[in-house]
Amino acid sequence: MINTSQHFIDLHNVASLVLLTWPAVRSLAPSDEHAEILDQNVARRHQQRAALAERHKHFYHLHTLTSPAANSAAYAAVTAIAHRILKSTDQQALELVAPIQPRLQVIQGPEQDVGDTLRNSHRSSPPLRIILARHQRPTPGAMNSYRQQPHEWRPASKDPS
Repeated sequence: MINTSQHFIDLHNVASLVLLTWPAVRSLAPSDEHAEILDQNVARRHQQRAALAERHKHFYHLHTLTSPAANSAAYAAVTAIAHRILKSTDQQALELVAPIQPRLQVIQGPEQDVGDTLRNSHRSSPPLRIILARHQRPTPGAMNSYRQQPHEWRPASKDPS
């Protein structure tokens, strides 16, 4: 199991990937209302990025696409999706993130670079790196490269001693 701080790093990285590749995992939204909130939030992010790019020609302003949502409803929606992925077993997580992989291949330029950086981040836990780095289902040998637990990303419980 991973520690609590690592869980939050993973949560942030997965939420950022969800925002960057939205609407790839729209089906994972807790409700249609949450999906619509994220539709609007992501559209607003792209507008903000375009406005910043217009004023500052030399910057990509990718933080507007991947930073935590300032709107609490959008933050809750994207965090719920990331949490659903992280609370899954390895096999379930592979299935849940499957739509993200092709979307990362479609986007080009700086967005693709950010997606690759998030997907391969050394800050992510080993189980998450293995899940996200795969373009196809990993082999059993690759999945056993770390000690597989049913819920790897759940924060380790504190020892009551």
